[in-house]
Amino acid sequence: MEVANSSAQIKSLIGERGCQIEAYEYTYQKPYGKRGKTKAETSWTHASFPGPSPTIKKLPVSKDVVQALKNECTNTKDKGLRLRDELMIACFEQSPGRRFEVCELKVEDFINALNSIGSQVLLKMHTAKTREDEADRFVPVPREFINKAMHYIRVIRRPLIRQKLCASKDHGYLLVSHTEATQAAKGFFNQRFTAIATRVGIAAQPYAPHLWRYAYITQNFIILIKQYDLENQDAFRKALLSTSKLKLDLQQLTGHKDIDSLDRYIDLAFNEITQMGKIYDQMHLAASVGMVKDEVNSIKHQISKVTRLTEVKELIDRSVEIFETFEEELELAALKGKS
Repeated sequence: MEVANSSAQIKSLIGERGCQIEAYEYTYQKPYGKRGKTKAETSWTHASFPGPSPTIKKLPVSKDVVQALKNECTNTKDKGLRLRDELMIACFEQSPGRRFEVCELKVEDFINALNSIGSQVLLKMHTAKTREDEADRFVPVPREFINKAMHYIRVIRRPLIRQKLCASKDHGYLLVSHTEATQAAKGFFNQRFTAIATRVGIAAQPYAPHLWRYAYITQNFIILIKQYDLENQDAFRKALLSTSKLKLDLQQLTGHKDIDSLDRYIDLAFNEITQMGKIYDQMHLAASVGMVKDEVNSIKHQISKVTRLTEVKELIDRSVEIFETFEEELELAALKGKS
């Protein structure tokens, strides 16, 4: 303000009182470091200045965008690319993985999940932004998602590795480049999403990988809000502090160590609840239904293009596998409803 007054050569141009432009000084808490630490800082403001930007500047990827991308994938003529793109979308839709974490998914993790016993299928994920000794977590996923990955592994990935690298040099990563069979890099996902979105004409809409993570976590937070009967954001935060199991579940789900960093998802979840006419009580079953619909839709597009009997048989076998898996999910859901 001293600079403004001296440069304009006008006394008392800007100040708190009795000036031509009245401003005021205020103190606020500025976040720094980790674990929700803050420090007090002061600044000057004026009534005409805009307020602070919201914490969330980008919203989760919308359901319309997700469906448009899925539909476009079914039009891909190259079978290998189609199955890989569909699996890539499923990885971001059915898990809370960051780009790096999806890059690190391995074939053995899906084999272990496939062979797991119990009603809940848990997929091992590497956790970014944490210490090496705390680098792994297990997240619940639909069994159909695991089957979808295994189908890609058997039909596309395994022959590709043998052709490009040879089996003895298999690096083990799930998603690979189809030109060199190397591990997909973080930038690969942005490139593929952009290519698909451009073809379908939604390049201007948000579809970046981290927005899928926002959507996944927000939907799961909605379920937790209902389960714990939480009325508002403050109640959720109090439950986080007082309920160790809730805190542990959320940290396992999101990969966050600092519970303060979950605030963005808590706000998004409550905002969505106020706008929703119906909340699904069975999030896991709803995810399974969505996966089955996607798979059936994909098979419907493929079956009109096949020319060989072996391809028809493959599609029939895949259809049987999908419905058998879904039948298991329904039986488990019925047992849970009785308990």
